[in-house]
Amino acid sequence: MRFRLAILAFVAVTPAAVLALYTGLEQRRLGGEAARAEALRISHLVAANQDALLQGARGLLSTFTHFSRFRGGASPECDALAADLLQDFPWFTAITVALTNGDVYCSAIPIDEPVNLGDRFYFQEALRTRGFAVGDYVIGRITGQPILPLAQPILDEEGTPIAMIVAPISLEWLSQLIAQLQVPEGASILVIDRSGRILARHPDPESWVGETVPDHPIAQAIAGGAAEGTVEGTGVDGVARLYGFTSLSDPAAGGTVSVGLPASLAYAEANRALTLTLVFLAAGLVLALLLSQAVSSGLVLRPVRGLLSATRRLSQGDLSARSGISAGRGELSELAQAFDDMASRLEARRAEIEATNRDLQGVNRALRALSECNQALVRQTREDHLLHAVCRIMVEVAGYRMAWVGLAEDDEKKTVIPAAQAGFEDGYLTQAQITWADVEGGRGTAGAAIRTGQVVVAHEILTDPASAAWREEALRRGYASSIALPLKRNGNAFGALNIYASEANAFDENEISFLEKVAGDLAYGVLSVRTREAREAAETALRRSAERLSNLHRIDQSILAAGSLEAIAQAAVAEVRRMTSACRAGLVLFDPDAREGVFMAVDMAAARTSVGKGLRLPLAALDPDGTVRRGEVYHVKDLASPGKHGTLAEALFDEGVREYVRVPLMAEGSVLGALSVGGERPSSFGAEAISILREVADQLAVALRQAQLHDQVRLHAEELEERVRRRTVELQEINAELEAFAHTVSHDLRAPLRAMQGFAVALLEDVGGRLGEEGSEYARRIRSAAERMDRLILDLLAYSRLSRVELRPRPVSLDRLLAAAVEQLEADILEKGAQIHVDEPLPNVLGQREILLQVLVNLLSNALKFVPPGTIPQVRVWAESRHRTIRLWVEDNGIGIAPEHHERIFGVFERLHGQEAYPGTGVGLAIVRKAVTRLGGRVGLESEVGTGSRFWFELPTVGEDR
Repeated sequence: MRFRLAILAFVAVTPAAVLALYTGLEQRRLGGEAARAEALRISHLVAANQDALLQGARGLLSTFTHFSRFRGGASPECDALAADLLQDFPWFTAITVALTNGDVYCSAIPIDEPVNLGDRFYFQEALRTRGFAVGDYVIGRITGQPILPLAQPILDEEGTPIAMIVAPISLEWLSQLIAQLQVPEGASILVIDRSGRILARHPDPESWVGETVPDHPIAQAIAGGAAEGTVEGTGVDGVARLYGFTSLSDPAAGGTVSVGLPASLAYAEANRALTLTLVFLAAGLVLALLLSQAVSSGLVLRPVRGLLSATRRLSQGDLSARSGISAGRGELSELAQAFDDMASRLEARRAEIEATNRDLQGVNRALRALSECNQALVRQTREDHLLHAVCRIMVEVAGYRMAWVGLAEDDEKKTVIPAAQAGFEDGYLTQAQITWADVEGGRGTAGAAIRTGQVVVAHEILTDPASAAWREEALRRGYASSIALPLKRNGNAFGALNIYASEANAFDENEISFLEKVAGDLAYGVLSVRTREAREAAETALRRSAERLSNLHRIDQSILAAGSLEAIAQAAVAEVRRMTSACRAGLVLFDPDAREGVFMAVDMAAARTSVGKGLRLPLAALDPDGTVRRGEVYHVKDLASPGKHGTLAEALFDEGVREYVRVPLMAEGSVLGALSVGGERPSSFGAEAISILREVADQLAVALRQAQLHDQVRLHAEELEERVRRRTVELQEINAELEAFAHTVSHDLRAPLRAMQGFAVALLEDVGGRLGEEGSEYARRIRSAAERMDRLILDLLAYSRLSRVELRPRPVSLDRLLAAAVEQLEADILEKGAQIHVDEPLPNVLGQREILLQVLVNLLSNALKFVPPGTIPQVRVWAESRHRTIRLWVEDNGIGIAPEHHERIFGVFERLHGQEAYPGTGVGLAIVRKAVTRLGGRVGLESEVGTGSRFWFELPTVGEDR
């Protein structure tokens, strides 16, 4: 019986032992997960600390790039400034400035021999990106110490790198900074660069900084492509730890921060609880065995043991412990019931306290976040800084996984542009491609909030249908829920504040109310910054515009008061030197024919100069590279810089000029000369000064051009008077000769032709039978040639008379004129069976009847003549009224004229076809153009080959038709 009772006791204890072992292992697992989460949280804090350090260093280097002494080349002042800055910022081991080829020309630490940084990765990366770059672990070439190099390019006004500021961070100082962080006892902190080399470690940095640890768990995780996570393994010091690691948010840094908590510390509580439980179980087993020897006393000891176990669990903080004794009679049952009631009340009370604590923590977190957001609204004066500050507060103070601000664009795709972000983003916003249009990419929280102007919440991204397009990427980054709050202006959303939490259902009613206040304050702050910036920009622009207008007006007055070219030039350069604070100003006029230029005026501070008024120099010396002659501004910011600047610039450099600008004087597309200014300091003329010089140069060019034109007009007027007098005499002589020539052609040349024509006709009529067929053909050719020559002489006489006849334009009726032309061509019209259609009535024009009759006859004759064989000519004549002119059209159904010949056919003796196909003299259309042009009109045509032609001429109108 005793053995069986012992067996029964052992069997009864076995499930408890198994449960205790399982509970201990589960507590060990939970302890490990808690330690991993804590390590990851601390790594985020350390990474944020490192990011803040790098951002601060980036801001300092960006500020250093604007120091003129760093931009001006090698000088003692540059070295002194670098040394002063090194004392002010001791975390830098050195501050150097190098040319873009890597040669160091300025250093806070004296260097005895040349140093070149051009082969460094961070130097090349900064040049490539034209922005801030962070290097890897390296031994400094100047200090000889292990450093983390930082580089920031110095850019010119066009954004081109002209130099590089390099300021390495001391790794010893970095380790000291990490050592100051509050971390659990036995924890280790590592900062590793992108190559896997240790930049800083706590503790014992001296033994590990600069070493590579390829076998370290963190290095292996990074090599596997992880940007953030937790691992368990043995550290470089041989201690087993649970590590949390994360990448630095600045892509230029490319480093990783890890925090390791000792595994012994993480599992200590679980191991202690398991050991204690096993001890209790062993004791219970012994008691059970003892009780099996005294079963009679079991009815007392068993309830007591239950109460004892529950009491111990309760003392250890397990408020869910119960005695397990059912209600009944007797003192032990009543005691057990009282114990269970007390444990239940304690458990309920603790739940209430924990809920209250959570609410208080939430309220405190919201108040801290609102307070810091309000401080940011007061402190920040730039929109981008304000947006970044609020996102950072939402992550670091409010405890969210990621926050970003998107601004709505009014482009065709209605794009949402991420303007600022903080937290673990890992390229999410780049891949998201968010829009606020009502399409698939715009139905997420951000797009919907901007489109509707309402708060949009995704309580659980895993199941939210609107988040389907981004679900996989969001879950991979640990986003479980999200909210988008519109930023409004006048009731319309111009952007949204977007927040992502790592827990589902993270945004309850109180949280949304708190975030709405943040969004409202942020929208107000953004609009205030924009309003202030717009007002300041407008005030600055207005002030500068007023100053420029005043200066330009003063120059105008000076130019108007001056008379000669020299006076205009001298007045202008004096005003230019006063406006720009230049040490000298000059004006050069170019003489392209002589390939030289002359200084018309010079105004300078120096008493003597070798480049003064009246100096003549070749254009190759004044404008060596032809920049000004191409109409472009020539600007050398420092004549001491390497390069060929020409003999003139070298001469000015010898007289103390460091910066030199030449602006072309352009008028009517020609370069008249150049306006030049010189400054005593490098880079003293900014974009605004160059713009002022351009405006002055344009004014001055117009004034100089007008002065030149005035002189030219006066000279031309004198020359023209003399030429008119001589031309009048010549024209009188020519007219006399033309009259004589016309008389000769009309009588002396036509008389032999008439004789040839008469004898040929007589031969054919009187002796044609005796000439034979061949002789008759020769006689007919003689007659035809004589007739053709006679027509040619008549056309030439008509053409020449058009140049000499005195015109007296009068109103002419086109109806009567057309009737007379048709009457002259009646024989040809009847012979060809032609049809002429006139859209009557035709208006009156201002012209001379005889000349216009010749024009109409020639146009109608061509319309009758140039038709395909076998085609009956169809001619249409109509007129249309235009502004103060009448256009008369003559349209035919002839062979047409190719567009490339439209202008050619109006020339004298221009023919497109042979005499056999279409006889003529080639002078008819030339007479038409000459006549209409002399009457003050125009001639043209519209035609294509095979479609007929439409000839027209325009003449001034005389009013109502008669």
